[in-house]
Amino acid sequence: MAEERSRSSSARRKLGWEDYQAFPEEGTRYEILDGKLAVTPTPFILHQRVSRNLELLLYNHISAYNLGEVLNAPVTVVLDEHTILEPDLVFVSTERAHLIGEKAIAGAPDLVIEILSPSTARRDRTVKLRLYGRFGVPHYWIVDPSARELFAFERTPSSRAFGPARVLRGNEAVEMSVPKGFRLELGKVWPAR
Repeated sequence: MAEERSRSSSARRKLGWEDYQAFPEEGTRYEILDGKLAVTPTPFILHQRVSRNLELLLYNHISAYNLGEVLNAPVTVVLDEHTILEPDLVFVSTERAHLIGEKAIAGAPDLVIEILSPSTARRDRTVKLRLYGRFGVPHYWIVDPSARELFAFERTPSSRAFGPARVLRGNEAVEMSVPKGFRLELGKVWPAR
């Protein structure tokens, strides 16, 4: 019922932080994308396994070198009053730890990661790519568990958009530009088939 009210009200006005806080805490993932409500169902098991594996790899590196903090969904990222997202994983460096509040991350994390699901793939590749770039997220990874691919987008400081993606496939092991010194071993991200 609250979802129906929110959807009908979103047609009349832009939704914002106050609306977001009023959504029920029932396990449904709510996001506000430029004032419009987006509801996402619970992810599949493959998605969750990839998320866990990637989070562990990042956590081990980040904590070993005291580089900051990695957080997993549900984690709220408030980019402005009308753009509130729940990415799958985020990294916030020690230098930008002030962005992490009690309820949300207020501003652009150093790295945002979205793991594709059938219900989110189009949005993650288009709308969120545009929004993360516009609001100053420097690094955005899109992970496709089915294809075993990772698309690493990087934003130049002078641009409001991401450049072409660096595409990693299969079991590649490469040095990433964020977090500092992180060697991503993709073979450890994918669960055994």
